[in-house]
Amino acid sequence: MSVTLFEEENIYRLFASGQPDNIQIGLQVAQALTITIQPYLDEIEKIYRLVYPRKKARPVAQLLFVQGATQLKLSDKSLSSIPEGIRHMKLLTELSLDTNNLTSLPEAIGQLNQLRVVNLQRNQLNSLPDSFGRLNNLIEFDLIQNQFEQWPEPINYLSALQELYFSDNLLTAIPTDIAKLTQLKKLFLVKNQLRELPEQVGSLTELGMLALADNQLISLPESIGNLSKLTYLNLSYNLLSELPKSFNLLKQLETLYLKHNYLTSWPKHAELTNLKRLDLSGNKLTKLPESITQLTNLKELILTDNPLNAKAKSSIKNWLPNCRITF
Repeated sequence: MSVTLFEEENIYRLFASGQPDNIQIGLQVAQALTITIQPYLDEIEKIYRLVYPRKKARPVAQLLFVQGATQLKLSDKSLSSIPEGIRHMKLLTELSLDTNNLTSLPEAIGQLNQLRVVNLQRNQLNSLPDSFGRLNNLIEFDLIQNQFEQWPEPINYLSALQELYFSDNLLTAIPTDIAKLTQLKKLFLVKNQLRELPEQVGSLTELGMLALADNQLISLPESIGNLSKLTYLNLSYNLLSELPKSFNLLKQLETLYLKHNYLTSWPKHAELTNLKRLDLSGNKLTKLPESITQLTNLKELILTDNPLNAKAKSSIKNWLPNCRITF
């Protein structure tokens, strides 16, 4: 009996549905039409064995597991590649492939359009497949400790992305297209090689947390003042000698780390009334302006390793009597 392409495709649709009854029917029809499904089962089995290396299961059980799974956690498995069978896991919402030896990812991942969380930290990746940009439901993406020298273009199309963890890579620049990530709430770019930020960073108006410590930033764009929802900002260990005037607009800021830069002054009109913790240690400050009293909610101020004389320290203590100050 000859088998048409239409019949074969219908059988695979039964498998791909992830429904137990459909999978059973698909197996029966395949057997009746003498269609070999062994390559398909082989792909499924590879994933099943990664998750359950010592467990035996019949093909139907493997199909049910792989097709119906919503989470796949393959952390610390010494993987150098991802099985192609991952494309069959259409219901996946969370994928953890961290702490492996991955240097690339299959294009098939772009077919998993239900993914909401992807963890790829601690691998050896330096690029992403173009298909990654089709993950329109992705909310959280972790690329910490990889080998990226350039910003991967597919990230710019992740329109639902809210959290991006991209620290400890080799990035030298952020593209202007970052403005497309309008839903972003957390952006961590610590320990890269960034020298500047594009003005388009100011378009990320939903940002609540921004971490840029351990880079080579020499200045900040004026547009940073547009980040009106920012509550946490870490700019420590950079090369900043001054802050932009728009810094005064960050009214929701509660935690600000500026330690180990080259600041010689604090903005005179910085009315950051929600600021609770301010770390200015390791700068070039010889004094602070009396306007520091405008930080009415400040609970902790760290000023160690600055060339402040006794008079300057005394003034600061008098101006901020309810604040814990470390010189």
